[in-house]
Amino acid sequence: ATTTNNASNALLGRLFSYLDEEEDVGANFNPVNETYIEVSYSGGNRIILPPNTTDIINATETANVTINIQPNGLSFYQGHAVIMTEGGAAEEGGGENATISFVYLTRTNPDGSGSGTGVAYFSTNSTGQLAFLDNLVAIGQVEYSPAEGINRFAEWEWKGGTVPFENLIPQS
Repeated sequence: ATTTNNASNALLGRLFSYLDEEEDVGANFNPVNETYIEVSYSGGNRIILPPNTTDIINATETANVTINIQPNGLSFYQGHAVIMTEGGAAEEGGGENATISFVYLTRTNPDGSGSGTGVAYFSTNSTGQLAFLDNLVAIGQVEYSPAEGINRFAEWEWKGGTVPFENLIPQS
């Protein structure tokens, strides 16, 4: 008899970040070759939902991303971003900022629409409204289309847990 236990105690926390779908983002695309594209963008409104409050934080995002295009519509996105709250540069006593390192795996359909899932790591030296982001690991989802670009993007805090590797291979 073969028994497989795929139970996991991996947990996602609450939704804490998403993009304002109506905000335009200025992006520069630099094709390196047939399988790599470098993208830089700035703008866009990232909505951040801090814990234990109903307040929201508005921030803008600037990022550099490398896209590695694979066969069958798969792509790997890897990059770094900085989010900054309203009020100017943190060094000038204005807004606060946090850095993000991320990796996403996406699949693009023949019509150019697609979706993906990724992992992001947040870091900040903020002691104010963005302090909760320091060392936060997030799981994200993205959906996009040729007409709208990114039309849905959200991130949830990764609360930890484990995937049951010891139970992935059927035992006899």
